[in-house]
Amino acid sequence: QTVWGMEKADLALLKNVVYRLRKKLEEETGEAALIQTRPGGYSFLDL
Repeated sequence: QTVWGMEKADLALLKNVVYRLRKKLEEETGEAALIQTRPGGYSFLDL
């Protein structure tokens, strides 16, 4: 919310964007779960 100024209705959009980003990163790197779901948001896995 802080970064995008989103309302709750936009949560579905954010989840979809993260889903697509995860799939693209997995295709490019062969690594699953580079983006982790955390309480209150998401984080990148340390490589």
